[in-house]
Amino acid sequence: TRALEEKGRLSGEAGRIALGWLVMQDLIVVVALVLLPTVAGGGGTEGLGMRLAEAAGELVAFLLAMALGGRVLLPRLLALVAATGSRELFTLAVIATALGTAFGASALFGVSPALGAFFAGVLLGESPLGHQAAAETVPLQRVFVALFFVSVGMLVEPEAMLAMPFASAMTLVAVMLGTGGAILGLLVLLRVPVPAAASAAGAMTQIGEFSFLLGAIAIGAGILPNEVRGPILVAATLTILATPLTQALADRLAVAIEGTRRMRAWLVRR
Repeated sequence: TRALEEKGRLSGEAGRIALGWLVMQDLIVVVALVLLPTVAGGGGTEGLGMRLAEAAGELVAFLLAMALGGRVLLPRLLALVAATGSRELFTLAVIATALGTAFGASALFGVSPALGAFFAGVLLGESPLGHQAAAETVPLQRVFVALFFVSVGMLVEPEAMLAMPFASAMTLVAVMLGTGGAILGLLVLLRVPVPAAASAAGAMTQIGEFSFLLGAIAIGAGILPNEVRGPILVAATLTILATPLTQALADRLAVAIEGTRRMRAWLVRR
């Protein structure tokens, strides 16, 4: 989203596709978090079905709670805080809403904190004071983005990359071609305009924090060996750093595809 925002495309078709894709990824992670321990434990189909039903029930309960709290309680609370005229108190209320929702989503409903915080942002955005809330929290957004990248950098171990250079390189290639290529191909098949499809694919050829979470759970459950931790971190770090490059390459690819189509159309007319 940062890469799309810098190019002024976050509010366009590519930005809407990317945001929708990311939300669906968050929802699928909930299912994956249920599946991994069950697969590791060797549970039967009945046990898997029960756990999936529980996860679906928790997610539905969370959405109902968010709809009730966000539509009824949150606007009134923000209006009361805004009426005090204190910018600091209003900013604190917004932060408490976001962090409280994220914590409650994880502690009470088993939903990931990231997904809970996302829905808190959706509800804040729909509030009459949503624009003010977004403006007040811009500095904090930048701080948290910086903290995320610093945290990822601190996790990377150069020795792990040097110890498994081939595995790290293949993981990087698999992520970039697998993720970017799959997104581009699917969007083109769905008849999304090539420029928007390429821009969305170029901005999403990386893996993020959920990859660390799923990898850690899979390693802890014995599904994956501990040695894969290094290549996963390497792929995540390098693909994040390469996002501006992949977006530029995707834009050039879109121009080439459009040029080929026009050439074919011209030849057909001839």
